[in-house]
Amino acid sequence: MAGFELAGLGMGVVFSFLTLLVLMTSMMSSVLMRWSPAVTGSGHVDDAGDGTQQRRLQAVAIAVQKYRQQHRR
Repeated sequence: MAGFELAGLGMGVVFSFLTLLVLMTSMMSSVLMRWSPAVTGSGHVDDAGDGTQQRRLQAVAIAVQKYRQQHRR
């Protein structure tokens, strides 16, 4: 009987901990979503149209092109 009590207590502690973990994660997520900068559909932070994102895309395109030139079969 003591084994069942111990198992019940252990499962209760684990269930409580996991419930608290889910609640805290949800709260932190909502706080971060409220305070974080706007994110576009592509997952990038909006750059307010200052051309920064365009320069990043150009840099990535150049890097990919150089990589492909160096690793041709």
